[in-house]
Amino acid sequence: MENKPIILLVDDEENFLEVASVKLRSGGFEVVTANNAIDAISKAEEFQPDLILSDVNMPPGISGLELENALRKNPKTSELKIAFLTVLHDIKSGNLKFLNKAKNIETLNEDVTNLIRTL
Repeated sequence: MENKPIILLVDDEENFLEVASVKLRSGGFEVVTANNAIDAISKAEEFQPDLILSDVNMPPGISGLELENALRKNPKTSELKIAFLTVLHDIKSGNLKFLNKAKNIETLNEDVTNLIRTL
């Protein structure tokens, strides 16, 4: 049996979680979802995903950037690969990768495959 790469998808918008999950599953990924950062931390520890895709803004709770900081401080999750989904333009900032939520949904599977390889 083939091991599918595990993607932890974190977003406070239920509709986006559903659409992106279907897209990723159709691309051969196993998808675990979380609708807030606290849930994401727990699921990151449990599932040890190949990539975490997190929304940047998740009001009123912890932001995606704060989530990334918390995961880096946790020995169980410090080495996990993380990329961000945002409505902003695609940008690369240091070690952080940002994907445009609206633009990249069509290329999500390709982008995720590339991120797993390169991050």
